[in-house]
Amino acid sequence: MNTKGFENLAVLSCRRFRGKLHVTEYLDMTTGEIYEAKTINALGIRAVRPEAMLRRQEKLNSLRKEVRQFAVFLLKFRNQLGGFLLPLDQLVKCYGSLEGKEAKHIRRYLPRLVDAGILDFDSKLNPDFMWFDPEVGRVGVRGETFRAYRILDELRLKKKTCIQHLGGHDESLELAA
Repeated sequence: MNTKGFENLAVLSCRRFRGKLHVTEYLDMTTGEIYEAKTINALGIRAVRPEAMLRRQEKLNSLRKEVRQFAVFLLKFRNQLGGFLLPLDQLVKCYGSLEGKEAKHIRRYLPRLVDAGILDFDSKLNPDFMWFDPEVGRVGVRGETFRAYRILDELRLKKKTCIQHLGGHDESLELAA
């Protein structure tokens, strides 16, 4: 079952049937296209647990802007085993260097993520945010570190091009690279 290209689906509408929520439409967050649930199911995409997706959106929306941005950053580094691609301390340092803030200030966001129900015990994701792939093997786990550094490089390049378009210069990018 191939789900490539459908990672950015969000629930657009649901209906309750026999006490459970059922998705009727999905929204592709990158293209803006609206898909009927029947179309997605016909492609072989598993249901994305609409009740968990609504809980995730509610938890993220309960956070302040800065903390929400950090949470979204962390969620980009989920691995396929329910944790993170890199240790949480390293992710905090990387986010701090990207945002031009010290890691000790970023660590202050962690208790807020625990309170919101995104993290459990400061280092593990809440089950609503876990991303499990039962078919992942040793090769997939080895490739996750490469994937983490690829994501970091993409974020650095985005920030660098934004700064260049604004006509500024950011020394923290040179130090982080």
